[in-house]
Amino acid sequence: MFALLKKLWDDENGSIVATEYLMLGSIVTLGSATGLAAMRDSINDEYKEYGSAVREVRQSYSVPAKKGSSGSAGGSTVTDGGHHGNPSQGLTAVPTPPHGHQITFTAPSP
Repeated sequence: MFALLKKLWDDENGSIVATEYLMLGSIVTLGSATGLAAMRDSINDEYKEYGSAVREVRQSYSVPAKKGSSGSAGGSTVTDGGHHGNPSQGLTAVPTPPHGHQITFTAPSP
């Protein structure tokens, strides 16, 4: 048994391969860490860009007035005021009543 352990201790076959694998593993680990950090930063930048785009979306629309042979319907327009964090300046409705009609909006009293 002692002779077998001495033979294994003195055997140096494969030590170069183990060193090469250790070096390769170290390089792969460092490269992966660097690559993942770069990927993390890129994903974070994309999310920031997406958030800015969503924040800048305007929800304005316009429906033109329609006239037919038996009736008509007034159009309407909604303009997004671009409040940017100021809730008192939000969507503003601008109605377009049919010809000869007037629409008045009154705010409810608190």
